[in-house]
Amino acid sequence: MKVIPETVTPKDLADATGWSERWVRQTARALGACLGRARGMRLTEADVKTIMEAKRGASLQPTEINERPMARESKKRVVRTRDER
Repeated sequence: MKVIPETVTPKDLADATGWSERWVRQTARALGACLGRARGMRLTEADVKTIMEAKRGASLQPTEINERPMARESKKRVVRTRDER
């Protein structure tokens, strides 16, 4: 019986795909598609698939991926309120 799934490091994924390791790490964190943090970060097969799906929408920055539409609307209201003063 296998308890722990096979994992790869962000560097392994970056090397295999040609993406930057930094982009892989940022995207994984933004999507919550990783185990651990910093040097100990590991990616499962499901995490890799999630990151690859996000890459299809590559025009989004990692910080925008996790942002909910409601949060963006709230920010717009704050900016409008400041500008109106």
